[in-house]
Amino acid sequence: MDRARLRQPATPPQPSSAAPVILWQPRLAVLGIAVLTLLFVLPLLLTLLLSSQDTAGTDPFAGPFGLASWRDFVTDPDIHLLLLRSLGLAALVGVVANLLALGPAYLVAVIGGGWRQVVLLPCLLVLLGDQVTIAMGWSEIGRQLARALLDATPGLGRDLLADLMTLCAETHRALPIAILCQSWAMRRHDPALIEAGLECGADHFRLLRWVIGPLLGPGLVLGFCCAFALSFGAALEPALLNTGALSWGESLRQAIDIDDNWPAAARFTVLGCLLLALMLGAATAFLARLSNRPRSRRPRQPHPPHAYHLGPQDPLAILSILAFAFLALPLVWMLLLSARYLYIIAVTAGPHLFLEAIGDDPRLLPSVIPSLVSALIAALLASSGGVGLAALWRRWLKREPITWRHWLLMLLSAMPFILPSLFLSTTHLTAQLFLATYLPNGLGILAVALGDAVRALPLAALVMLVFWQRLPDDLDETAAEFLLPAERLRRQIIGPSLRSAWAIALAVSALLSLSDFQLANALSGDRPMLAPTLLAGIATQRSPIYLALIGPLLVLTGWVCHLILGRLDRRIPIRAPQGSAGGFSMNISARKT
Repeated sequence: MDRARLRQPATPPQPSSAAPVILWQPRLAVLGIAVLTLLFVLPLLLTLLLSSQDTAGTDPFAGPFGLASWRDFVTDPDIHLLLLRSLGLAALVGVVANLLALGPAYLVAVIGGGWRQVVLLPCLLVLLGDQVTIAMGWSEIGRQLARALLDATPGLGRDLLADLMTLCAETHRALPIAILCQSWAMRRHDPALIEAGLECGADHFRLLRWVIGPLLGPGLVLGFCCAFALSFGAALEPALLNTGALSWGESLRQAIDIDDNWPAAARFTVLGCLLLALMLGAATAFLARLSNRPRSRRPRQPHPPHAYHLGPQDPLAILSILAFAFLALPLVWMLLLSARYLYIIAVTAGPHLFLEAIGDDPRLLPSVIPSLVSALIAALLASSGGVGLAALWRRWLKREPITWRHWLLMLLSAMPFILPSLFLSTTHLTAQLFLATYLPNGLGILAVALGDAVRALPLAALVMLVFWQRLPDDLDETAAEFLLPAERLRRQIIGPSLRSAWAIALAVSALLSLSDFQLANALSGDRPMLAPTLLAGIATQRSPIYLALIGPLLVLTGWVCHLILGRLDRRIPIRAPQGSAGGFSMNISARKT
């Protein structure tokens, strides 16, 4: 009987429809869903309730509530024109950002080598760096262009130049996300096709068009959606660049700061969130169809065995240089401006008087400690909930095929990061106004930390997912083969292997919390926070002290981003527990290969 069973041909393994059983932890998923619900869904529901208030009064949520206000809002012709203008500008930003991202994404995904650090470092600086610094960089560039161009070309209007600089600033902010999305899609290529094309005499531009191009669908869709969402609710860049026409984000900011009309601000926020959710829902059908196309199943290495040569005559090299220069322009400009003020202060006043001036400033030092405390709380909450959200995403991505429902769930759960920061700050400010009836008014640091935590939650989950995807899929089978209990596998192998992911998730969440201007400005109340303090000192006062501090802050942020990239490029060492049965100290990655 046993011999007959041995003679039967072995059944080929069937692809799993979900993540391995041992790696799937439902309790972590419940934690991620709970954090996402409490910090995002509930404030959004309260904003929806406030949007139905008929008249604006001194007391939000005082009523009466009804649909008459919504009827007047959606039938207003001015709202229609404002919506069309904002949608058109956001679509233009999405198209331009995706076109500029083609060259840098190809460098990251295909060329590899030292180009990864060269491209990804400014991407992380823009993504995690201080929003005020980057927006002020474009403001300073626009001021210099106005002095040069308006005198030389009197027919060029100042409003047209302001609109052009606003488009550049919003495209610059959306470019890093477009690069990351497209590089993820390009990494599905087969290296043998690239080598064969180069041996046949093709340049990298033709390889991008004919070999990598068919794989770019999911990256283009995701990049366009993220760039569209960020530009649709932009308010900081238009305010600093003095644009002539209103946009959706500026109208929302005006309803809060100038008109004190909370129901109108809630209607702007709810309608904007609804439009972006509908756009993401429409994009899921394309993502499901494009992501299930055949792709290379070869294992990817963090460091490619060799880097392809990109000659200076290649059209892709020219496109990459232009995109990189556009990405680094405001950062280099603010570094040079800061170095200039540092030199002037060192020559005229000296370091001693400079430090005394920093200590005597009534808002600078008092804003540092609350900002650091808020960033730490937000990082801890985002990392704790991010591991559960990453477990859900990994389970959905392991399904074959990935249906549109799973893409929709992933994109909706990533909405706090995709949404403009102004929308998220409005929802949390609405929740704080609602809770002020039962809790002390002005929660301060806690309110900012909770808002930053839910915004950084999808980013922390993405970091955990990147490390989790590097673990072998047959880790549970190997553990069962060597009689290793599941709980011991989680505690002594998976946990230590993901320590770097925890450290990186904490770092990116803290940097994102420190750089967020909208949440700190809206939720801190009378307590000074770092990002609004920097904006007040640079934009309104033109303080030399604040301008001189920009350079050291950029250098410090760049150093942290460099450490993050170094950690991301490392392999995950899978160490066996002491005294494991059956010689489990073998290299599991080598066994899988």
